[in-house]
Amino acid sequence: MLLWWFRNVEGDMGYRDQEVTRDREWHPDHLLWELRRPSRAGSYGAGARVRRVERFAGDSGYYFDLTWLITRYDKAATTRVVRLFGATVVEREDRWIQVGRELRYTSVLTLGMRGRLGRLLNRTIFHVLVPRGVEAAWVTHNVEEVGFLEWILVGLYVGEGPDSLASGA
Repeated sequence: MLLWWFRNVEGDMGYRDQEVTRDREWHPDHLLWELRRPSRAGSYGAGARVRRVERFAGDSGYYFDLTWLITRYDKAATTRVVRLFGATVVEREDRWIQVGRELRYTSVLTLGMRGRLGRLLNRTIFHVLVPRGVEAAWVTHNVEEVGFLEWILVGLYVGEGPDSLASGA
C-alpha cells in the first residue's frame, strides 16, 4: 500500500461529500505536492523530482518549499535528498517492515553535509537556514503524518489500488 500511495498521492479524493487534495488530507501542514519530473518509469520513483511545500505547525516561520530528488524507492524504503551545488544538504529516509500483522515505519531526517566540508559549514548553515524549534515541529509533524496516513490510505487503496474492484482486477 505504501508503494502505491507514493505513486498516487497527487490528485484529489472524496471526503465528507467534497473533493480535497490527497496530500492536504494526509496532513493539514501540506500545502503542495507536485511531481516535477517523473522517474524513468513515468511516476514517483528513483530519479524523480518532487516539489514539496509544507508549513509545520501552521507556523509561517516553519515554511519550507523544497524540491527533492528520489534516490531510492522500493518495497522497503523511500529516500529523497535535497542537493545544493551537487552536495546533499537534506536527506529523508522512510523505511517500513512488516512484523507479524503490524507495520513498523521509521523516518530519519538528516540536515547538513557529510565529510570535511560539512564539518566546516554545517553549524553556520544550520544557524542561518533552519529556524529555531523546527526540529520539534518536524518530529510532531512526522508522527502525525504517519498516524494520519493509516486513516486515509486503507480506504483509498481498497477503492483504487491495483487489487481493487474499481481497477478491474
